[in-house]
Parts: sequence; C-alpha cells; structure tokens
Amino acid sequence: MKQSKKAKKMGRNKRVKTPEDSIERYDMVLQLVSTQKISNSEAYARLNVDRNRIVIQAPISELAKANPEVYSALRATFKRKGNIKRFTDECRAFCEKEPNRKFNGKEKKMRGHFWTSAKCNPALS
Repeated sequence: MKQSKKAKKMGRNKRVKTPEDSIERYDMVLQLVSTQKISNSEAYARLNVDRNRIVIQAPISELAKANPEVYSALRATFKRKGNIKRFTDECRAFCEKEPNRKFNGKEKKMRGHFWTSAKCNPALS
C-alpha cells in the first residue's frame, strides 16, 4: 500500500485526530518532564512532537482536567471526523469564560508549566 507524503513525513509518529489523542500527548510530555527532570524542549525532542502543537492544543487538556463536566459536554459535540482546531478554540473560549477555576487533587501538581495559558491556568493569573 502506498503511503501519502504526510504519512511518510510523520514516520512513526501518531497524528492527533481526537481530543483524547491531544490529551494523551500533552500528558506524555508532562510526565516525562516531571519524572525524568528534563527540560520541556528535551521532552519534545524525545517524544518527537512539535512544541507549537502542544501549546496550541493545551486548552483541551486544561479544560479536561479543570472542568470535566464542561469538557464532556463539549466532547459530545465533537464528530468522528471533526476539526481538532475548532474543538481547541471552543475549549479555549470556555477557559476564558472561567479563568479562575480551581484545580483539584492530583491536578494541583500540574499547575504552572510554561506551555499552559494564563487564561486556563489559575496559577498564572
């Protein structure tokens, strides 16, 4: 089977197609930074992910962690072949509506990483 140019370029990397893929990738970088005590740029290089993609799609993960009820309601509107950028923009809009939403329990450890936006992260507000 012949691969497309985009698939060849991506190589072994997995393309983000759903919000769960974005959250998984965000958490992998976060885990690598916290467990191995390496810099964020080194974590991006090891996982072979683009820093800008992580930054742009961070509101998805932040909303999922800070406000799971709103995230699940938004997730229900995401179609199988939906546009991940549009979904990111919707998540960012909800983060901007409620910028001081408090994190609970395990998420408190995740606050303050540089790729999160101040609007979604109360630690940076």
